[in-house]
Amino acid sequence: MPNDSTQQRQFIAAQLAPLAAAAAGRQLLWGGDFNFAPQPHLDRLGHVAGVPHADVGTAQRWRHALPGLVDVYRVRHPGRRVFTYVNPHSASRLDRFYSSPALLPHIAVCSVRDRCLSDHRPVSLTLVGLLPSGVGPGLRRARLGFFSSPALLLQMAAWLTAQLAAAPADDLAFLLWWPPFKRRWLSKCGELHAASRLMAQGAEAAGDQLAGLHVALDGGDDAVLPAIIAARQRFVEASAASEAEAATRRRQEWLHAGERPSKALARRLRSKRLAGAVPALRSAGGDLLTSGTACAQRVARVFAEVSARPATAPAAQQEVLQHLAAGRHLAGEQADALGVPAVAAPEVLRALRTAPPGRSPGHDGLPAELYRKFQGLLAPMLARLFTAVAELGILPARFHEGLITVIYKSGDRSEPTNYRPITLLCTDYRLFTKVLALRLNPCLDSIIDREQAAFVPGRHIGENIMALQCLPHLLRGTAASAVVVFCDFRKAYDTIDREFLFSAMDALGVGAGFLSLTRLLLADTRSRAMVNGFTSTPAAFLAGVRQGCPLAPLLYLFIAQALLQLLKARGIGIPVAGQQLTALQYADDAQALLPSLDAVPSFLAAMDTFGAATGQRLNPAKTSLLPIGDVPAGLPAVVHGLRVVSQATSLGVTFGAAADPAARWPALMDGVGCCFARIASLPRFSAFGRGFATAAYGVSKLLYHAEFTGHPPEQHMAELMRVTAKVVDRGQAPGDATRKFAGLAGWALAGRPSDGGFGALPWREHITSRHAWWGLQLLLAPAAVPWVAVARALLRRCADTAVHPMGLLLWPAGQPPPGSIAQLPPPLRRLHAGLRSLPPVADVAELPLVLGPWCWAAPLWGNLYFCSPNFPTGIDHDFIDFSAAGVTSLGQLLHLEQAVAAAPGGAAYAVVWTTMLGRYAAFASRFYAVERLAALLAALPPAWVHAARAAAAELAAGLLQPPALEDALALLLPRLGWAHPALPTPLLLSSFTVRHGTSLLTSPTATRRAAQYFTPFGLLADAAAPAPAADVQAVLARLWRVRWENCHKEPFWRLVCDAVPTASRLHMDQPCQCGGAPADRRHHFWTCPVARGVVDSIAGELTARQLLPAPLAAAHIWLAAAPAGVHGGVWDVVSLAAVAAMDHGRRRMYAMSLAPPPVPPLVPVCLRSARARFWTLLTDFVALRCAPASWQAHLPPGHPFIYFDAAVATFKVALPAAAAPPL
Repeated sequence: MPNDSTQQRQFIAAQLAPLAAAAAGRQLLWGGDFNFAPQPHLDRLGHVAGVPHADVGTAQRWRHALPGLVDVYRVRHPGRRVFTYVNPHSASRLDRFYSSPALLPHIAVCSVRDRCLSDHRPVSLTLVGLLPSGVGPGLRRARLGFFSSPALLLQMAAWLTAQLAAAPADDLAFLLWWPPFKRRWLSKCGELHAASRLMAQGAEAAGDQLAGLHVALDGGDDAVLPAIIAARQRFVEASAASEAEAATRRRQEWLHAGERPSKALARRLRSKRLAGAVPALRSAGGDLLTSGTACAQRVARVFAEVSARPATAPAAQQEVLQHLAAGRHLAGEQADALGVPAVAAPEVLRALRTAPPGRSPGHDGLPAELYRKFQGLLAPMLARLFTAVAELGILPARFHEGLITVIYKSGDRSEPTNYRPITLLCTDYRLFTKVLALRLNPCLDSIIDREQAAFVPGRHIGENIMALQCLPHLLRGTAASAVVVFCDFRKAYDTIDREFLFSAMDALGVGAGFLSLTRLLLADTRSRAMVNGFTSTPAAFLAGVRQGCPLAPLLYLFIAQALLQLLKARGIGIPVAGQQLTALQYADDAQALLPSLDAVPSFLAAMDTFGAATGQRLNPAKTSLLPIGDVPAGLPAVVHGLRVVSQATSLGVTFGAAADPAARWPALMDGVGCCFARIASLPRFSAFGRGFATAAYGVSKLLYHAEFTGHPPEQHMAELMRVTAKVVDRGQAPGDATRKFAGLAGWALAGRPSDGGFGALPWREHITSRHAWWGLQLLLAPAAVPWVAVARALLRRCADTAVHPMGLLLWPAGQPPPGSIAQLPPPLRRLHAGLRSLPPVADVAELPLVLGPWCWAAPLWGNLYFCSPNFPTGIDHDFIDFSAAGVTSLGQLLHLEQAVAAAPGGAAYAVVWTTMLGRYAAFASRFYAVERLAALLAALPPAWVHAARAAAAELAAGLLQPPALEDALALLLPRLGWAHPALPTPLLLSSFTVRHGTSLLTSPTATRRAAQYFTPFGLLADAAAPAPAADVQAVLARLWRVRWENCHKEPFWRLVCDAVPTASRLHMDQPCQCGGAPADRRHHFWTCPVARGVVDSIAGELTARQLLPAPLAAAHIWLAAAPAGVHGGVWDVVSLAAVAAMDHGRRRMYAMSLAPPPVPPLVPVCLRSARARFWTLLTDFVALRCAPASWQAHLPPGHPFIYFDAAVATFKVALPAAAAPPL
């Protein structure tokens, strides 16, 4: 660049800015002598601070014109002073590199040489490539292509049987035999995989033959139809047996999962990235390592150093363990059961069933799917293996050795710590630890306090979120404040001192047996690192629990419990709802509660003790202090090295000092849009599959935030519904601007296909149901749960009288509760709105309610049992004056009645008015009070009043302890629920799930679907005897249970919903391409010559077998009404295939009509194509083994369409009795 500052600015505007603009969308890397110092105080020697310099203006112009470029050296070395231009009078940094921010992770080194013959020193920059210089052999892994071949599966089963039968009887010899057996098993998998690949040749030949037959059919040769069916069956069977046919494998997997969320679908939707590739790594000395072996060694050393045994203090350990031992303990019988050395086969089977699919195997290369496929043979042998390990205290060779792979996170790609390590463990090790985890999991509730919400059955991550959302409102209501410490531990799982872990487990009473197994599994743990296919030597990991091990998360809870007990013993915490709330925990994610910033030193002292005992150290840079409640002004920015913040993010949710910040909806919607675009791009995906996918992929973050922050703003909700309809109905990406036929309204896509929907999620109703679920937890959960205690205290604080959670079921949403003038705080308002969106709650218990002394404590307000014909919404609104005066229970009301009756004079009543009515102005007159008392008592159920009077008499006589509100609610709440048409049986509050709530909230949609789609379809299918909507829905439910590819079912659903792009549906006045009647759905799927070709073929098959005494009617196909003598299940398949074939003919006829001339005769070609399509679909159904085994006894040879051939034990397609006459 020029030397003169004015010319520099002109050069930036005239040359560099246009150059950068021309490279839009690409990454830039510029290097040169720029002749100005961007920061004179750092980049010029001798510059006096505060004195203006011409470089400042040039730097400002640069930043304004080129905001997308960063100074590479300064980013790498923010405060280092170095100079590239040096002369006897001055020195400055004029030579440098600029790059786009996206390139920074790929820059390994940017440095300035110390010596040079010129006055300018060279600046060097080293780039790291996207791909490594070489790829190693990796690990040998089992290939499972033979799974699709029954014959090869039988070979593997026979081989396993022989191998396991030859296993040594001695336990020690068996442990020595196990590793070589796994290697032989891996080799056998490779052998059978190679055999499966040979079958691809048969598929190719069958495909060529099938293509030639279809050409002959299009040419008018109807006689080739039976040959097409036979060739199609050979092709599908050969393809299904060939691992090389990737499309067929996906087809089988999607068929098995019904296109629902599955491992196969997740693979297709996973965004492509190079996270696993490591181009180069920096050594400890700063050198760049490009060799795969060197990189692997570097990764192993780095993460082994992280898990080196930490330095601990015995005195700190003793203190922490002493406090831990003073708390909970596991019962002796539970501890004995935990440590039983014998492992039973059912325990192994349960571990196999609950093992997550799709996990990468460890160094042995044997995945869980392989064990699960042959679980009947392997479960007893694995049980014997695990029992031998427990009894002998010896592990098989390399049994618990790990394999570390890395995934890039962010930052410098050459820095090993910028990669996330993933430890892959062998499947047999994971199964053993899963067995132990399944034993330990039910015991955790007995030894882990309720403040811990992770990994304990019945606890939920949202409990801590709800507590942190309600707590600031509760504190503000009492003009109090507190401080939440959002703790972050350095490498929490990797740095635990194992000896302390064992001591903590012993202190909580897990027993010697389980403790010895844990010691065995964590003794001498080693891992190799694999980078770019190269493997390191084993490195010792002496601290922490094994991430990737099913037992590891549960073991960490012992450490978390030790922290909680230490904080409690040190007096850390704040008083909330009559109890001391110390902290909230979700595994290693902890939020400690302090009364003020003055308590930070004592908290840090406790954390120092905890760190010295366990190796768990706070990370001050990521630990923050959030004041909440009535926060005083003028707080410092840093307290004892910890930042004081106005908002903090934990558990995926942002919490604020005042109101909780809103979720970042635009960013969340962008994530949804990217995933939906990938869903729309998947080939051979039905609308059902897209509906299921939109409900499961890319939306979890959005739904999570909506669950805990409320519904998205209306514009985002509308956008979500719009893009869902676009993806599901039309298969278009959200950003695709192409106009396509919108056959289905957005509301019609939601719901189960068995109910007539297309699998999409009803977003609004689903989110509301999540809120309702939390509202019911507020009603039903024990008061000892921290968030429940905080939320109930907040609810009571919201009104001048004793408000109870049951009232949320009755009080109108969006209005203040009785006795209050203010709205509920946002967290409670969200729960209240969710509950009130549900249908009204009623008593659905089987036995009648037995009234008793508890009626004395029954609440007057929010009591569903006090609803009556005169007061259908309860008595709260009509008698709000009593609520405002502080009268809350039936017993209190009776006491007031007695006191008013005993105070006839003004002075005596004044005492009653003051002490029992809070001097509420409306009751200043005794006459008014007497009149209102009588009216209220008359509004209550007489039996309740009678029971309460009897209890009052017993109380007066000293024969009864005063019942509490909790006693009454404990009897009433378990009886409440819903008896609703959307539910098969009455649903109690305690049994409510989000799915139940969604069904209840979408019942109006079901009614609308029946009226708009099912009833007209039933009339169109059979005008003489229209099928009611319930029958149409039953047909869909039955057809949905057919195990077949969903793409063959979609045309039937679209026919029912009139969602096919016919001319009638498009409001176009034009006939069908066949030249016949107006093109509506009845024409295309019944009267069109193309459709009649399919119908005639079906009728011909039935007539040839003397099963069609009357003409085939539309109701037979459209309502899947099987003719006499035809198996109902087979006819369901025939109906689906017929509609799909008619739709195929319709589509082909339209496509051919748009072809350039000369256009072949449309009707003959499309008729033959549709008829062939029908028989081809039946062939696919049989060849893909979709027919259930229960059909075998009902489909003898001679049955139309499909029959069972007992000689070869397989289903077959009955070839057409006779070809239709040529057209």
